[in-house]
Amino acid sequence: CDVAGLPSASLVQLHQWLLWNRERGTDPHCPELLAARAGKAFRALHGKPSELQTAVRDVLLLSCGVEGVEEEHRTSEGWTVDLLVTWRGTSVAVEVDGPSHFLRGSAVPTGATKLKARQLKAFAPTTPLVNLAWFTWDALPAVRQGAHLTGLLERAVLAAESGEQAPVPAPSASVSRPKRRRRKAAASAASLRTSFEAMARQAVKDD
Repeated sequence: CDVAGLPSASLVQLHQWLLWNRERGTDPHCPELLAARAGKAFRALHGKPSELQTAVRDVLLLSCGVEGVEEEHRTSEGWTVDLLVTWRGTSVAVEVDGPSHFLRGSAVPTGATKLKARQLKAFAPTTPLVNLAWFTWDALPAVRQGAHLTGLLERAVLAAESGEQAPVPAPSASVSRPKRRRRKAAASAASLRTSFEAMARQAVKDD
């Protein structure tokens, strides 16, 4: 099938839809050529480390005694982890979530942030995940930043060793998403799923 004409944004969304199917254990019957092209488009997305991420990295290296830090680690599924930290021999994924990761004026993560966190946990269950929110970091005095990060890493590793998820502190404030917006988001997701299913069927027919 001819996938060269598909825009990059559509291929990226297709890859996310394929990951969603993989997470659910369902077969979308997508041709290998189309899936490979979608994965390539997704992996081509490059982010630039934020000042916040750089600050967290520096504290990890200078104050926490970590064994290693890898920035912008790419997973086999194509996701990019802000910081992959080695703590007591265990790799811990650290996501530094700035303001764009939350609904405006709230401490509620966006749908994209929740999706990434869920899939990082689903596809790498032996790698603990720590999400560090910008407002938590900003509220910390500089002298406590290292101890806070050390505590997060230690709790994450202990939780992984016991087969549990690391506890996530409740946000200091939250804004409930209106039901109408939730229904709209669900309708959009259903529409997107239908579009990609049609795309996959057409690709099979073209083959």
